[in-house]
Amino acid sequence: MTVPSQWELQVSYKPDFGPTTQEFAKAFQAKFKAPPDYHSASGYTSGVVLERAIEKAGSLDPAKVTAALDATDFTTFFGHIKFATDPSHHGLQSAHEMVLAQWQKQGGKLGRQVVWPSAAKSADLIYPIAAASQ
Repeated sequence: MTVPSQWELQVSYKPDFGPTTQEFAKAFQAKFKAPPDYHSASGYTSGVVLERAIEKAGSLDPAKVTAALDATDFTTFFGHIKFATDPSHHGLQSAHEMVLAQWQKQGGKLGRQVVWPSAAKSADLIYPIAAASQ
């Protein structure tokens, strides 16, 4: 079975800025004694994006930070980040791709693996499923 997801712990994006998935997960686990989920990853990514915009703006001036956010186009451990700048969609995330995860057995244990997009995948898609379970 495959499932869509905004983010999975197994993603393998190569960030242009900020920590890798493994670095984020290790720090999160150490601080909160629990693995990160989609909500914690997306919240942290929001901070990373704002940090990058402030650095690019070289200022805390709202107009300069907004301009830097409008020019945002980079990859984090959460995926590709870019915002729409047209008047009717301004500020909406326009580059993030949901991932497709598949339940797979590895080492006798069932777990989710990211199978799409290729920039994030942690395993190949098993298809057909019936053949994979034999």
